[in-house]
Amino acid sequence: MKRLALSIIVVSLLVVSCSKGSITEVVKQHIEALDDVDRANVVIIMPEKTTFKGDQNPVAASVVLYTKLGSDLTTNRKKVEGVQKIVLKAVEGLKVENIVILDSSGNILNDFEDMAEMDNVSVIEKEQKLIHKQEVVYRAKVWNALQQTFGNDRVGDLYIKIDIDRITVSVNIDGTWKKKYDENGNLIITPSGAIEREYIPVSKEDLETATLLVQNAIGYDRSRGDNVSVVCIQFDRNEQFEKEDEAYRRQQQKRQWSIAGMRRQ
Repeated sequence: MKRLALSIIVVSLLVVSCSKGSITEVVKQHIEALDDVDRANVVIIMPEKTTFKGDQNPVAASVVLYTKLGSDLTTNRKKVEGVQKIVLKAVEGLKVENIVILDSSGNILNDFEDMAEMDNVSVIEKEQKLIHKQEVVYRAKVWNALQQTFGNDRVGDLYIKIDIDRITVSVNIDGTWKKKYDENGNLIITPSGAIEREYIPVSKEDLETATLLVQNAIGYDRSRGDNVSVVCIQFDRNEQFEKEDEAYRRQQQKRQWSIAGMRRQ
């Protein structure tokens, strides 16, 4: 538990200047550093700000825990609450009710709703809370299913809405980029010094697989009007590619310096 408390403190200090992607990685690393955890899948959702506050989707987070053999984490409330605190401290604007922690079988571990507190709210508010909670759960399950197949950075713009009994889901999946090589096996470099790449869209078969994964995650039922849409959208990779190109240029420069040094000898 001392390591858990230290992780909460360290996370609080590290996240101040982090981007969403790096916050996710920081949280993942600290959860995986816990004695009970073998692996964790962390998703942080920070929706775009809307003009009207009533239309604003909340900040949400989900964690899927893969525990070590013999661990009691999934049945130990204090340990689950500790994991929850790590996530809560890391993400600005995140509320406890928008955090879902699941085990590897998809069971919710942090469902600590105080029934006495629930009794004090109206029927409509109670129903809205339950619907919102279920949307967060579905979001976590969909993210986990898709990211295990397509990777952490190819799944985006996930939308889930429960309207009465009907569930609507839409999600975008990015294709892949392939670096281009000449007949000698060397990378092709553009006149501007960038690595030449070719975009490969998500295949029809992979989109069908993704659709099936989403349907399984939400318990899809056509008869109640559920709707699942999975499409291929090319994500903006300019910043990522600029970093890769710069790293390649530095590598080539070091190689040239090394060759020049050997010739002088």
